[in-house]
Amino acid sequence: MKRLVRYVALAGTTLFGILFLFVALDVVSHYNYKHHRFSPFLRDETEEAVWITVGFVISVATYLYSVRTMRSK
Repeated sequence: MKRLVRYVALAGTTLFGILFLFVALDVVSHYNYKHHRFSPFLRDETEEAVWITVGFVISVATYLYSVRTMRSK
């Protein structure tokens, strides 16, 4: 059971990490250098970015906790 939790946490960390990178690249690619501001439509995607970041942090914490509590055999 511990191994299953560890693998699920690792998969979640990988998935949320990739999604986090896509969101960060999306924000950077839509920056308006002429007016020194972000595009107005990015405000709608802020909630999605926050949830992806929260999911990433929780999955990393779960994975690190499961690695520390699981003894190497």
